[in-house]
Amino acid sequence: MARRYRYRNNNGGRINKKLVAFVVCIVLLGICLFKSCSSSIKKEDGTGNLRSLVESVSKANAKDSWEASNKRTIYRSSDEIVEVGTIEYPLYLRKGDKLHVEFSSEEGVNVSLWNYDKGAKLKDLGKQKNIDSEIDIPVSAIYYLQVKNGARQYCSYLAEKSSATYEDFIEDFKVKKVVVKDGVSPKDPRAIKFQVIEPTSLFYEPKQITLKKLFHFSGSNRSVIPVKIPKGATDIICRIRVSSSRNSRVGDGELHNDVNDKISRFIDNFSLKRQTARMIFDDLNRPHTEHDYTVDLYVFNEQKWARGFQTGDYDCKWQKHYDVSSSIIGTQSCNDLIHVAGKNMVYLGFEGTHSFDDTYLWLECEFMKPVDRYSRISYKR
Repeated sequence: MARRYRYRNNNGGRINKKLVAFVVCIVLLGICLFKSCSSSIKKEDGTGNLRSLVESVSKANAKDSWEASNKRTIYRSSDEIVEVGTIEYPLYLRKGDKLHVEFSSEEGVNVSLWNYDKGAKLKDLGKQKNIDSEIDIPVSAIYYLQVKNGARQYCSYLAEKSSATYEDFIEDFKVKKVVVKDGVSPKDPRAIKFQVIEPTSLFYEPKQITLKKLFHFSGSNRSVIPVKIPKGATDIICRIRVSSSRNSRVGDGELHNDVNDKISRFIDNFSLKRQTARMIFDDLNRPHTEHDYTVDLYVFNEQKWARGFQTGDYDCKWQKHYDVSSSIIGTQSCNDLIHVAGKNMVYLGFEGTHSFDDTYLWLECEFMKPVDRYSRISYKR
């Protein structure tokens, strides 16, 4: 009996060892296969077959769960301040789509849907405080919702689409907006009128002026520059560089280019907004400054007071007849903005303030004239 019991025990031990070895082999084989699959997935163009499979399954599930009554949001906003004017919301819609529009406002707005490709109004939703409408789309095209707002007010709006097929439902509705500024005629039905500032140089090159020192035997420490104002000009931007040296600097003569650069930047950023001379003036770089040298700038609107300043005839009492708001006393190198709307002539009077050295002045002037331009908003897929 004892021998029989030992035989079974030894045999059982041998069976258990074989089973354990078999299980270990299976586990190792599984690990190797998993690593191999993971490596091949990672090598597959950065995303892997597994991700593609997941996406395919997700799309299939989405299509299976899609219904014709599903709605996709195109535009949504809550309590947005809307400025006075006309606003357009472009979108692309397929034939058979339904566009659902909700719009609420404090004082009412006029909303309509236009076919941009055809240039025709598809539906006018009227002027109301609360709009809730559904529009059938007859043809695939670029459309835009046009909102005409007569008062600055808070508005909330929602635009959604539903489609007859899943493929139309997932079609990209986004449209690219392009502002066309060149070659737009005022007769264009989509032309938008706006104003830009047009600069014109008073001098072909900087005017160099020498102001003699106060204790001198020849020359004058005063100078007058008459400026004839072109029709339509509203402002003059002056660049004044004051120096102790006759030598020119690299920046001299660059005012016209600097102004044009600023105007171009404003047009690019605010294509449909009016630029002002003040906006451009505030953005200009200041000319080189020498702290020890200053001049006085007097602006005269009448010739007799400018003549009295130039000749030193104090009986003319020119001190009481210069434009205080435009003049600058004791200025270093600077930019200056002089308002000249409605004037035909102004006279710029300069006086040196240095007692023992001559003062040299470089003067550049640009007339700022607002002119009408036209642009057009173009939509593309």
